Amino acid sequence: MPFLTRITTDYSFQEDRIQLVGHDEAGQVYQLWLTRRLSDRLLALLIEGLGPQDKATYPLDMMQSFEQEKAVHQIEAMAPVTLSTEQAPLCWLVNNVDITRSPEGVVLVFKDDGELEATLPLQVVELRQWLSICYKIYKTAEWPMRLWPAWITPDYGTSAQSESVPLH
Repeated sequence: MPFLTRITTDYSFQEDRIQLVGHDEAGQVYQLWLTRRLSDRLLALLIEGLGPQDKATYPLDMMQSFEQEKAVHQIEAMAPVTLSTEQAPLCWLVNNVDITRSPEGVVLVFKDDGELEATLPLQVVELRQWLSICYKIYKTAEWPMRLWPAWITPDYGTSAQSESVPLH
Protein backbone atom coordinates (compact mmCIF):
# COMPACT_ATOMS: atom_id res chain seq x y z
CA MET A 1 0.00 0.00 0.00
CA PRO A 2 1.64 3.29 -1.07
CA PHE A 3 2.20 6.06 1.49
CA LEU A 4 1.82 9.59 0.19
CA THR A 5 4.74 11.68 1.38
CA ARG A 6 3.49 15.03 0.03
CA ILE A 7 0.16 16.25 -1.27
CA THR A 8 -1.27 19.35 -2.86
CA THR A 9 -4.95 19.98 -2.20
CA ASP A 10 -6.89 22.14 -4.63
CA TYR A 11 -10.39 22.79 -5.91
CA SER A 12 -11.41 22.11 -9.50
CA PHE A 13 -14.19 24.38 -10.72
CA GLN A 14 -14.71 22.16 -13.77
CA GLU A 15 -15.12 19.01 -11.69
CA ASP A 16 -16.67 20.78 -8.65
CA ARG A 17 -14.50 18.51 -6.52
CA ILE A 18 -11.47 18.58 -4.29
CA GLN A 19 -8.36 17.34 -6.04
CA LEU A 20 -5.49 15.76 -4.15
CA VAL A 21 -2.27 15.37 -6.09
CA GLY A 22 0.44 13.55 -4.21
CA HIS A 23 3.43 11.33 -4.60
CA ASP A 24 4.89 8.42 -2.71
CA GLU A 25 8.53 7.70 -1.83
CA ALA A 26 9.09 6.00 -5.19
CA GLY A 27 7.93 9.12 -7.04
CA GLN A 28 4.65 7.66 -8.30
CA VAL A 29 2.11 10.48 -8.67
CA TYR A 30 -1.50 10.06 -7.55
CA GLN A 31 -4.49 12.19 -8.51
CA LEU A 32 -7.42 11.63 -6.17
CA TRP A 33 -10.83 13.27 -6.43
CA LEU A 34 -13.13 13.91 -3.46
CA THR A 35 -16.79 14.80 -3.95
CA ARG A 36 -18.42 17.35 -1.67
CA ARG A 37 -20.59 14.65 -0.11
CA LEU A 38 -17.59 12.50 0.83
CA SER A 39 -15.60 15.57 1.90
CA ASP A 40 -18.42 16.71 4.21
CA ARG A 41 -18.45 13.35 5.97
CA LEU A 42 -14.68 12.94 6.12
CA LEU A 43 -13.92 16.45 7.35
CA ALA A 44 -16.71 16.36 9.97
CA LEU A 45 -15.20 13.16 11.40
CA LEU A 46 -11.70 14.62 11.39
CA ILE A 47 -12.86 17.81 13.12
CA GLU A 48 -14.81 15.80 15.68
CA GLY A 49 -11.74 13.64 16.27
CA LEU A 50 -9.74 16.64 17.40
CA GLY A 51 -12.17 16.67 20.33
CA PRO A 52 -11.84 18.28 23.73
CA GLN A 53 -8.27 18.61 24.85
CA ASP A 54 -8.24 20.72 28.04
CA LYS A 55 -11.66 21.85 29.21
CA ALA A 56 -10.62 22.44 32.81
CA THR A 57 -8.54 25.58 32.29
CA TYR A 58 -9.87 27.30 29.18
CA PRO A 59 -13.08 27.17 27.14
CA LEU A 60 -12.82 24.46 24.48
CA ASP A 61 -13.37 26.80 21.52
CA MET A 62 -10.59 29.09 22.72
CA MET A 63 -8.15 26.17 23.05
CA GLN A 64 -9.11 24.76 19.64
CA SER A 65 -8.72 28.21 18.07
CA PHE A 66 -5.28 28.62 19.63
CA GLU A 67 -4.11 25.18 18.46
CA GLN A 68 -5.53 25.80 14.98
CA GLU A 69 -3.86 29.20 14.64
CA LYS A 70 -0.55 27.76 15.88
CA ALA A 71 -0.71 24.97 13.28
CA VAL A 72 -1.59 27.35 10.44
CA HIS A 73 1.37 29.60 11.28
CA GLN A 74 3.68 26.58 11.02
CA ILE A 75 2.74 25.88 7.39
CA GLU A 76 5.89 26.00 5.28
CA ALA A 77 5.66 27.17 1.69
CA MET A 78 6.57 24.33 -0.67
CA ALA A 79 6.37 23.79 -4.37
CA PRO A 80 3.07 22.09 -5.23
CA VAL A 81 2.94 18.48 -6.32
CA THR A 82 2.09 18.71 -10.00
CA LEU A 83 0.93 16.39 -12.71
CA SER A 84 3.54 15.90 -15.41
CA THR A 85 3.14 14.82 -18.98
CA GLU A 86 6.08 12.43 -18.59
CA GLN A 87 4.46 10.11 -16.07
CA ALA A 88 0.77 9.21 -16.03
CA PRO A 89 -0.64 9.51 -12.52
CA LEU A 90 -2.75 6.87 -10.88
CA CYS A 91 -6.11 8.64 -10.88
CA TRP A 92 -9.44 7.77 -9.25
CA LEU A 93 -12.60 9.06 -7.63
CA VAL A 94 -12.37 8.28 -3.93
CA ASN A 95 -15.39 6.25 -2.82
CA ASN A 96 -14.45 5.73 0.80
CA VAL A 97 -11.79 6.65 3.31
CA ASP A 98 -10.60 4.51 6.20
CA ILE A 99 -9.55 6.55 9.23
CA THR A 100 -7.17 5.23 11.87
CA ARG A 101 -6.64 7.50 14.87
CA SER A 102 -3.77 7.63 17.33
CA PRO A 103 -2.60 10.23 19.86
CA GLU A 104 -0.06 11.39 17.25
CA GLY A 105 -2.63 11.99 14.48
CA VAL A 106 -4.55 10.07 11.85
CA VAL A 107 -3.89 7.78 8.93
CA LEU A 108 -6.27 8.19 5.98
CA VAL A 109 -6.59 5.44 3.38
CA PHE A 110 -8.26 6.74 0.21
CA LYS A 111 -9.95 3.96 -1.77
CA ASP A 112 -11.79 3.58 -5.04
CA ASP A 113 -14.48 0.94 -5.57
CA GLY A 114 -11.89 -1.58 -6.71
CA GLU A 115 -8.38 -2.23 -5.50
CA LEU A 116 -6.78 1.21 -5.75
CA GLU A 117 -5.79 2.88 -2.51
CA ALA A 118 -3.30 5.40 -1.16
CA THR A 119 -2.40 6.08 2.46
CA LEU A 120 -1.86 9.54 3.92
CA PRO A 121 -0.47 9.74 7.47
CA LEU A 122 -1.03 13.12 9.16
CA GLN A 123 0.32 14.21 12.53
CA VAL A 124 -2.08 16.42 14.53
CA VAL A 125 -0.40 19.64 13.37
CA GLU A 126 -0.47 18.47 9.74
CA LEU A 127 -4.12 17.50 10.12
CA ARG A 128 -4.97 20.98 11.40
CA GLN A 129 -3.01 22.51 8.52
CA TRP A 130 -4.87 20.35 6.00
CA LEU A 131 -8.21 21.27 7.60
CA SER A 132 -7.37 24.97 7.19
CA ILE A 133 -6.63 24.36 3.49
CA CYS A 134 -9.92 22.48 3.09
CA TYR A 135 -11.75 25.31 4.87
CA LYS A 136 -10.40 27.77 2.28
CA ILE A 137 -11.41 25.40 -0.52
CA TYR A 138 -14.97 25.26 0.81
CA LYS A 139 -15.09 29.06 0.79
CA THR A 140 -13.70 29.21 -2.76
CA ALA A 141 -16.13 26.54 -3.95
CA GLU A 142 -19.03 28.33 -2.22
CA TRP A 143 -20.02 25.05 -0.59
CA PRO A 144 -22.13 25.11 2.60
CA MET A 145 -20.00 25.97 5.62
CA ARG A 146 -22.16 24.34 8.31
CA LEU A 147 -19.63 21.60 9.10
CA TRP A 148 -16.93 24.09 10.08
CA PRO A 149 -16.77 25.10 13.75
CA ALA A 150 -16.20 28.77 14.55
CA TRP A 151 -12.74 28.11 15.99
CA ILE A 152 -11.36 27.04 12.61
CA THR A 153 -12.04 30.42 10.98
CA PRO A 154 -8.89 32.53 10.65
CA ASP A 155 -10.42 35.52 12.47
CA TYR A 156 -12.13 33.61 15.32
CA GLY A 157 -9.88 34.91 18.11
CA THR A 158 -9.92 38.45 16.76
CA SER A 159 -13.70 38.65 16.40
CA ALA A 160 -14.28 37.02 19.81
CA GLN A 161 -11.96 39.54 21.45
CA SER A 162 -13.46 42.54 19.66
CA GLU A 163 -16.99 41.50 20.71
CA SER A 164 -16.04 41.25 24.38
CA VAL A 165 -14.25 44.62 24.63
CA PRO A 166 -16.55 47.65 24.97
CA LEU A 167 -15.76 50.58 22.73
CA HIS A 168 -16.09 54.16 24.01
